[in-house]
Amino acid sequence: MRAGLEAEVRAALVRQFEGQASAVQGAADARIREKEAELTEARTKLAVAENREADLLRQQRELSEKEQRLELDLERRLSAETARIRDLEARAAQERFSREADDRVRVKDEELAEAQAKLAAAASREADLMKKQRELADRERELSVETERRVADEVAKVREQESKLADQRTALQQEQQRLREEEHRQKEVSLEKTIAELTRKVQQGSQQAQGEAQEVVLHDVLAAAFPTDAIEDVPKGVNGADLVQTVRGADGRDAGSIVWESKRTRVWSDGWLPKLRDDQREAGAACAILVTQALPPDVRHFGMKDGVWVCATSYAVPLGAALRSGLLEVVAARRAAEGSGQKMQVLYDYMTGTGFRNRVEGLVEAFVEMQEELIVEKRTTLTRWKRRERIIDRALDNITALCGDLQGIAGRQLADLLPPALDADRALPEPSDEEEADADPPDDTRLKQVLVDLLPDDGSGVGNGSLSELFVTRAFTELRLHASADDYERCKEALLVEGRIRRGKGRGGSVGRIMASAAE
Repeated sequence: MRAGLEAEVRAALVRQFEGQASAVQGAADARIREKEAELTEARTKLAVAENREADLLRQQRELSEKEQRLELDLERRLSAETARIRDLEARAAQERFSREADDRVRVKDEELAEAQAKLAAAASREADLMKKQRELADRERELSVETERRVADEVAKVREQESKLADQRTALQQEQQRLREEEHRQKEVSLEKTIAELTRKVQQGSQQAQGEAQEVVLHDVLAAAFPTDAIEDVPKGVNGADLVQTVRGADGRDAGSIVWESKRTRVWSDGWLPKLRDDQREAGAACAILVTQALPPDVRHFGMKDGVWVCATSYAVPLGAALRSGLLEVVAARRAAEGSGQKMQVLYDYMTGTGFRNRVEGLVEAFVEMQEELIVEKRTTLTRWKRRERIIDRALDNITALCGDLQGIAGRQLADLLPPALDADRALPEPSDEEEADADPPDDTRLKQVLVDLLPDDGSGVGNGSLSELFVTRAFTELRLHASADDYERCKEALLVEGRIRRGKGRGGSVGRIMASAAE
């Protein structure tokens, strides 16, 4: 019976001890689980900040293993202990579990506090880093703004320098243009005076007087073109050419002579050539040149015909310059080969060869190009003068109106504001539209004669484009009339109706003079 009671008491004590142990273990496990949750959360935050998840997991595994070992040890002690020491073991186990739980909680609290401190330090470092990044970005923006400002200042300085250089270049170009225009104007004035004088001389007297005038003009032109040469007139009543030009080199020695014959007729005659060749032989001249308004049918501007050079009046100086250059070269070659029996053959071969002809044609073409360029420049200058004249008139109108307004306001105090000449000129009444309509048109008779004189005497055609430009220039230089393309068309149609000119072929159209034999 006693043994049964002891067994029952022992069993009851065991159950009581197991219940208390389970309660203590459950409370400890609950607290451990709570702390482990907080620790897990701390571990997660700490892993984001400083990558500490691996260490915390390792500590958790060690703690779990330790808890498992403690549980196994407790179970062994509970099964081995007797009822005699159940109370002491229960208290000792309770105290032990309490101390271990407190130690684990304290350790977990310390780890949690350490993790929170590290997390706060990481957040502080992150805040410092973000502040530094903002400061760096602000500094970069300030540097960018400062750089842009400096670049803009440098660009402004460069542009200002370029503007000043451009203004200086423009002023220099304007001054050079003004000097060229003034020089061109002086040349034009001199040329117009010469043309007027030559025209006056040519148009004087009868046919014989006109021929003599042309000889005088030719003499003056040659003397001006070749100042070192001797240009001699053949006296009247003496057989021979009109002029004899003695070519002289830079050393003053004679290099040969050229005889000149001048004809001013509208019809070509082949009988002029034998006489001029005889005159050439009598004078012992190296070359003979026939200057005529009526050219042979097979010669357009200049060329060799039966041993005589034939040219139009405008090509006399270029042809003379080419032949003169050839004579000087022949003399130089002859002097270099002096003593040789072939000197006359050298002269003949050179004068009849293609090289001499090519040289002459090259010189004449150069003079023709310069003459055409002068005509174009003259036409451009006239256009520019006309445009400036309109601008000046408009400026004078505005100045006069302004002076009138001021005089109307201030009274007689501004009576002498304008110069007398300008005031008188501006005081003239402007012609009305009816008066302009009643004004006499340009003199078509003289304009038509200018157009006819521009056409070659051999009846060859000239293009409308170039002829219109020459017509406008000649009308201004000879008649002082500002002709236009419309005036050219009107005069051309009138001459076609009168039967004095004919239409030609070619791109753009052309016209030519009707020969006297064809008209009959």
